[in-house]
Amino acid sequence: MGRTDVNLNLSQKLGQHWSTSVLLHDNFMYNKSMNFSHNGFRDVPVGNLFSGVNRWLYENGKGLMVQFGVKYLNDDRTGGQIDFNKKTDKALRIVMVLVLTSNVLKVLLKSAMYFRKTNTAVLACN
Repeated sequence: MGRTDVNLNLSQKLGQHWSTSVLLHDNFMYNKSMNFSHNGFRDVPVGNLFSGVNRWLYENGKGLMVQFGVKYLNDDRTGGQIDFNKKTDKALRIVMVLVLTSNVLKVLLKSAMYFRKTNTAVLACN
């Protein structure tokens, strides 16, 4: 079908208490002529989806855990008529088209305190 996925997952311990990880994902599909039903419309939207996360983790060894990071998502896909080109077609003609564009940036923070006893309880807040 012409879809390609690429993933990269890296992690590194930084000393006794700190660690970090980077998670990257990219999938893209540019087979603009995929039309098995021969009706002039793309069977699947084409384009690119990229997401990335950078997380940092601190654990003090006494029950405190703090995790923070940044997430990014970019989704840019086009569906509809095969001959539609979103760079050149600017409402000059009537076409049936679907354009998906998303850019999302998130900051995350998570903390917890672990109580190490025979009956373990976890206190966490997000």
